[in-house]
Amino acid sequence: MGGGLCVAVRQDVKTQTAGVLRANIRLVPAHEAFDSWLEALLRVVKPPYWLTGDAPWRDVVLSSRVRIARSVEGFAFPHRERSDALIALARRVRSTLAWEVREQLSEAEKAILVGSRLVSHDFRWGDPGRLLLLNEDRSASVLVNEEDHLRIQAVTPGLSPQYGETLALQVERTLGEELPFAESPEMGFLTACPTNCGSGRRIGAMLHIAGLSARGWIHGIVAQLRQDGYEVRGPLGEGTPGWGAFAQISSLRRNTLELYGVIRGLIDQEYQARASLGQDFIRYRVDLTYDEIRTAESLTAAQAIRLLGWLRLGAVTGALDLPVQALDATTSLVWIGPSEPAWNVRRARLLRELDRFASVWTGRTPTMRTRGEGHVR
Repeated sequence: MGGGLCVAVRQDVKTQTAGVLRANIRLVPAHEAFDSWLEALLRVVKPPYWLTGDAPWRDVVLSSRVRIARSVEGFAFPHRERSDALIALARRVRSTLAWEVREQLSEAEKAILVGSRLVSHDFRWGDPGRLLLLNEDRSASVLVNEEDHLRIQAVTPGLSPQYGETLALQVERTLGEELPFAESPEMGFLTACPTNCGSGRRIGAMLHIAGLSARGWIHGIVAQLRQDGYEVRGPLGEGTPGWGAFAQISSLRRNTLELYGVIRGLIDQEYQARASLGQDFIRYRVDLTYDEIRTAESLTAAQAIRLLGWLRLGAVTGALDLPVQALDATTSLVWIGPSEPAWNVRRARLLRELDRFASVWTGRTPTMRTRGEGHVR
């Protein structure tokens, strides 16, 4: 594995502050230190609720997400407001919502939160007044002074937009009891981006549509979705491509029942596509993917997500003896570290040991067997 390079944690500088593991990392010729570091990190970072909760149609839909944007009266939008005013607003939010406050996080934990879809990938950590609040079971988050003063997000398992909307609206009501929201009779709730004005709500779902992608049917479907008022984005949202056939389908204008109906139709189409591929083809793709993971010395995040997409297709169709939860957990973890040579080596290590690391994070007993023991059926 490229001379066996991986990372080690310097124990003399490892600290644990406010429940967050921090570590200084250096390259050494062994992989055990990276394994220990990652396992220690995962033991202190709670997994998101969408990963561990019960989920309808989870083989196709990883999670549903409802986001509500609100601005607060008396404050300019975050990109125009003074730093001291943003800090004062953040204090008011903290005193209103009795959730866990996360301000100073390690880069690794930030990446996991982004990969778990609880934080947007362009959130400006460390800017004055920027704040993240998380509820106990990690089903919801509030981003303070991001693009808008408040970004309320509920991320729930499988196809469950109605539940997510109920949860997000509960949080919005709690905040609205103490913070007057900016609105106008003509435009509704006011937001920094004019296209978000009105309800300030975006609803969506994260899908794995590997069958449709492999069959080449996805292009026409995406065109129809966009014509019907839906947006199709990559796994990290706006500005990211659909690596590994993972795609977020969302809308600002449709309601949760309309989204539910559209996604149910996509689920049926995905089932048809998977069936038409045939088990022989899927096993062949799983074999190729397994060989690539086994021999890869390094992997970028995009390459890792592509490989996970094929493994997940094998797992949900019975061609691969591996829990889907382990693969879904790994889709959140591959974003740890930038796309540079040293971290790409670690990402390759993560995929080779994905069931082990995922089990540490979710508390599940690892089940992955070696290829010789027949984990590919």
